[in-house]
Amino acid sequence: MADTDFISSMRLLQEDPSTTTNLTDTEIVKQTCKVYGSIFLMLFVLFLLVRPRYPKVYNIKKSYPALNSSIANDSFGSISWMWKVFSISYEDLAEQCGMDAMTTIRLLEFGVKLSLVGVFNSMYLFPIYALMGSHDSDPVKGISLGNVGQGSNGAYATTFSAYILFGAAMYMIGKDLEWFTSHRHAFLSKQTVQNYSVFVSGLPADMQTKSAIRGYFEKCFSHNAVADVHVALNIPNLEKKVAKRTALIPKLEHAINVQQIKGETPMHKTKLCGGEKVESVPTFTKDLEELNQEISKDIIRIETLQNEREAGDAGDDIETSEVEDETASGTEVKYFHKKTTSLSASAKSGPAVFKSVIFGAGDDGAPRKAAFVSFADLTSANLARQSIHNHEPWTCVAVEPPLPKLVNWKNVGKANKSKQIGELISFLFTVALCIFWTIPVSFVASLSNVEALTDLLPFLKAPVENYDWFSSLLALLAPLILVVVISLLPTILLIFLKFEGLIEIETMQHPSLFSKLASFTILQTFFIIIIVQNLMALGTELLRVSPVVTNLARKFAAEILGHNLTEKEQKETFLGLRALDDPVEYFFGRELGNKTILLQMVLYVYGCMAPLTCWFTFMIFGLLAIGFRNQFIFIYPVANDSGGKLWINFTRLSIICMIIAEIVLLAVLLLKEAFVAGFLLLPLVVVSILFDIYLKRRHYSVTQFLPMGECAALNQVYEMLDVDRDWLKDAYLQPALKEKSAFPENYYGDSNVKLAHKYGAKFVAQVGSIPQAKEAIEHKVDAIICQGAEAGGHGLRRELANSTMALSSQVSNLTDIPVIAAGGIVNGKHLASVLCVCDGASIGTRLWASTESLGNKLLQKELIKGNTCDDVVKTSVFDQIENEMKEIKWPHPFDASGALRNDTTKEWENKSRGEISKALQSTDLLDRYKVAIERNDTAVVTNYSGEGVGEINSIESAYELVLQMEIDAISTIQRLQGIIRGS
Repeated sequence: MADTDFISSMRLLQEDPSTTTNLTDTEIVKQTCKVYGSIFLMLFVLFLLVRPRYPKVYNIKKSYPALNSSIANDSFGSISWMWKVFSISYEDLAEQCGMDAMTTIRLLEFGVKLSLVGVFNSMYLFPIYALMGSHDSDPVKGISLGNVGQGSNGAYATTFSAYILFGAAMYMIGKDLEWFTSHRHAFLSKQTVQNYSVFVSGLPADMQTKSAIRGYFEKCFSHNAVADVHVALNIPNLEKKVAKRTALIPKLEHAINVQQIKGETPMHKTKLCGGEKVESVPTFTKDLEELNQEISKDIIRIETLQNEREAGDAGDDIETSEVEDETASGTEVKYFHKKTTSLSASAKSGPAVFKSVIFGAGDDGAPRKAAFVSFADLTSANLARQSIHNHEPWTCVAVEPPLPKLVNWKNVGKANKSKQIGELISFLFTVALCIFWTIPVSFVASLSNVEALTDLLPFLKAPVENYDWFSSLLALLAPLILVVVISLLPTILLIFLKFEGLIEIETMQHPSLFSKLASFTILQTFFIIIIVQNLMALGTELLRVSPVVTNLARKFAAEILGHNLTEKEQKETFLGLRALDDPVEYFFGRELGNKTILLQMVLYVYGCMAPLTCWFTFMIFGLLAIGFRNQFIFIYPVANDSGGKLWINFTRLSIICMIIAEIVLLAVLLLKEAFVAGFLLLPLVVVSILFDIYLKRRHYSVTQFLPMGECAALNQVYEMLDVDRDWLKDAYLQPALKEKSAFPENYYGDSNVKLAHKYGAKFVAQVGSIPQAKEAIEHKVDAIICQGAEAGGHGLRRELANSTMALSSQVSNLTDIPVIAAGGIVNGKHLASVLCVCDGASIGTRLWASTESLGNKLLQKELIKGNTCDDVVKTSVFDQIENEMKEIKWPHPFDASGALRNDTTKEWENKSRGEISKALQSTDLLDRYKVAIERNDTAVVTNYSGEGVGEINSIESAYELVLQMEIDAISTIQRLQGIIRGS
């Protein structure tokens, strides 16, 4: 191999050896640097000019409070930022930019340091290659190993430089591994859901309930080791409905904005072609209410199914029972469960805890063979990950889970056989793509070979002959076009990743994508494009060309389509176009796999054969380190931080690249007939392989887990601080099961509070539970009505409601906002009692029994017929019947009412919702109820009443009632004062 420099190596990949080009190696390097270097310089100078003038574009973290970061408060000077960004410590980078950002910077700085070693080597390699070679007229070739003759002693210098370069690489990798391990352990010690949880796959049948999993891990560790468990469920129908609701909510939100802000009535067609034109707000509202109701019913049914399974798993003896429940459509669902004491049996041999056989419309609610377990302490979580939980290899495998928002739920619980086949398919597709990708790559590369190109495309022959500059232009455009072609790879490889059954959403961050891209890039690309790819990309990255253009396009589209009515609409992503203050996260997997690993491979392969390479890599790594420190500090948000996992993947592959480069160098020296110099490289290759084996034995695994001693010490600290673990609850609950009802922000809640205040009105919220009260407090309402279970009318179901006094008292302890009690308050004594725990009372049933009340007089008279509190019931019967008659229905859990008992409650109160639903569909129950409403039949229809009705004996004017209530309250308080004083 007489010609081994990097340009000639590039040519060997892109042209027939019998053809030649008009450009020498030096001319190619000069023209590439001249054209693309000039473009980068112009972009960089432009960035220096616009950076201080447009902070909202170039210091997003300081400009927008939601992204605020203290290290971004000082933007530094127009020029001085280039060295001042290095004053930010690694610890601050990890804390405020994420560990993935910190490790990426470290990798770039590793490239800078290793390139400097190569630059040092070039100081003696340049003169040796030039003086001991053939004195080639091409300067670039003259300072490379390709200029050294066969069997020349100059090859010894190459061997010596290899020991220096690769020895330095191994030393720095070892030191960086120590550095990374300490930071990785700091990351693993943080109180995050991911650090306290495990993902368990391959669950056998007797482990597919929460109680079984909890029992197993608490038996292994301690009785209170487990904080939360969620068995993954098969809920495709529910997920489709939730997805439909998610798509509907922004449509309704925008329609309400149009109605409220523009004062117009928004309309839309029910179908794209020929559909009826309808009002948007009522139509979307109706659709949303119906979806909420369906989703609520489905979730309740699934929860009931799970509770029954858990109840079946609580006993010791095997028993079988049949349970009936209703689906959203009212069909009966039957399932069976068995009890067992075994916690470690395999799926094939152990007795099943339950068998679920579902008849009817769908199979939502069936368990999958996987679960997420959150632990109360770090020790248990780390022990669970490091332990073997079953004698079969793929049963009960516990690993670190992905972040909750990155869980790919459709793959959770996927059979191991299916995943293995998927990985094989993905591998085969990747290999096939790598082979066939050569065709477009070779074509683009041939653009710089004029003779080959004109043979392929004859119509180019005339411009090549007529214009001297045309052939040079083709040569310069080739690497740029190749970069564009290669940029398609991440998207294609992401499609292949979907076959692998990963439980983490396939993103540009994924380590698997990094590995595929890195291997692919090393095989398919060559030196020249690293200049184009990295310098051009860095220039556009610093100027933020893509985000600026995207933001302008989003503003234009929003203006044309009217999607800019509120501050939220002006900032949110629209038609896939993001605003400047909502920057996309940095895709570490794509960038490290597509660019950085290639740059490092070029350094390894050509660092000793063509030491000029080291000067280029030093420049590019240095610019990248400066540029991306700036971007991470001032631009990119912390999102989906993996804790530096890609650093391990990069280091593993970097060592493999190093070994390959050493073998290539050995082969080149043998081809140069420098046999002694070549064989002297063998010890280096052996040492590098042993170094790789040494690190793989323990070092990489140490980075995966937090040492037990540190776990125990942190647990003691947290116990002393009495840190609760509420933040672990439901972190890994499937998203479709989280919200029974969902509405746009401007439909209710905080937006309406602000709207009321805008027009000088007060906003009073009614709550029935502590969580609802906390939400009202967060929304800064003007007063809170605490409706107890004793209240009449609509409210929370009985099993969810609280007593008036207890709820009012506890909410008063939470806030300074006025708290008003409601439920069972009909006279002065009741008013005096609630004033002891809150600020006022809301009177319902007593004023319903007043002369000014506009309600049905026949129902009103029923209130004073000598009732007691036992004659009042909190029931869902009336709402279940009446919801069938309404367009907008009372949703769960507010579909219960306090009312007087009558014939309807006597007949249906003890029936299940499934039985009532069946009766409404198959009997004349609904028709009879409609007739009763028309006839004012008090024995059948709803008569709202609270439990205080037992002390209502007359119908009086509201004025007299309130006045008497005030007098009685004062009298009661005075009497209490006398009792306390003992008089």
